[in-house]
Amino acid sequence: MEIRRITDAIDEIRIMKVLDDALPIRLFDRDNCDEIVKRMTENAIFFVAFDDYKEGPLGYIAFYANDHVTNMAYITSICVRESFQGIGVGSKLLETALNEAKRQGMSTMKLEVLKSNEKAIRFYISKGFRQSSDDLNGSLYMEKCLR
Repeated sequence: MEIRRITDAIDEIRIMKVLDDALPIRLFDRDNCDEIVKRMTENAIFFVAFDDYKEGPLGYIAFYANDHVTNMAYITSICVRESFQGIGVGSKLLETALNEAKRQGMSTMKLEVLKSNEKAIRFYISKGFRQSSDDLNGSLYMEKCLR
């Protein structure tokens, strides 16, 4: 498996569309999809996992590491194709993002996850994230210290 940083907006959108079914709430079905995609392609750091067998993208992680006031990075999206979950793809993507955020001077990584997504919550806890707060919309926030 190879993790590559993608910087071309067209490639990022294509990959997001290919992997949209892997998200608990499809990105391209959301009312504010255009706004989210624009923000991600303009500001997020985007890493993609590819395999050695030309299966296409296995997963991606998109995160922001541009808040140099609080030095807090924020994962806006992480997804892995269902057939490749549980074999380390998400772990490798997350590890790559954490290292890049730290390299860019961030001290904390934060994310939002649906309370109903117990599998993802267990994954984040296993990677050292802890719950930081609840959201009224059925989500919770988790964070991890990077220092």
